[in-house]
Amino acid sequence: TRACTRGELERCGCDRKVRGVSPEGFQWSGCSDNLSYGVAFSQTFVDEPERAKGLSAGRPLMNLHNNEAGRKAILHNMQVECKCHGVSGSCEL
Repeated sequence: TRACTRGELERCGCDRKVRGVSPEGFQWSGCSDNLSYGVAFSQTFVDEPERAKGLSAGRPLMNLHNNEAGRKAILHNMQVECKCHGVSGSCEL
């Protein structure tokens, strides 16, 4: 997802869902990591070889389940981390 944010990938960009002003009064103007793209990409890249093996076999089904559990764990544990910019990098007003 950071590669999306940095513009290193062609078919994705910033996640612009976070907007507005924080409780501390800071204006959000950043480029968030694009989690939706990361999840979709992992489903294609990681899950497709398992689907090609057939969904009747036990191991591919187990791997697909584990892949999805991993994606859910990542999404559940994600946190917004703000970075302040400027000469000092300070977030003080």
